[in-house]
Amino acid sequence: MLPDTLLTCHMYAQFISLYRQLLTEVVMGEGRDSQVAGFIMDPVISTFSKILYTSDVMDALKRCWDEKNKRELKRSQQRRDGAHMRRLFREVYMDSVFPILNSAELPPYI
Repeated sequence: MLPDTLLTCHMYAQFISLYRQLLTEVVMGEGRDSQVAGFIMDPVISTFSKILYTSDVMDALKRCWDEKNKRELKRSQQRRDGAHMRRLFREVYMDSVFPILNSAELPPYI
């Protein structure tokens, strides 16, 4: 269950919101039986909670998000489309954060 209240830097609130939407989409998505529990193989869902405590990685996500936002989201209609925003978030996350997390040179606290 997700908590009702979260305390975080206001710059990260959008990412937490998109993460929660992705989590809901994956857990409650079509085709899943509510009575059958199983593993969820999703790299964004499995690693996002780890980067919340690492401000440098979150800042990298923010920079990449802002850059991609300027290039990709020309129309305000795209910004209101939740599915489009979740796809964009997943793409930015996988292009920026996931390679950082899988780098062999990171300290063990991540």
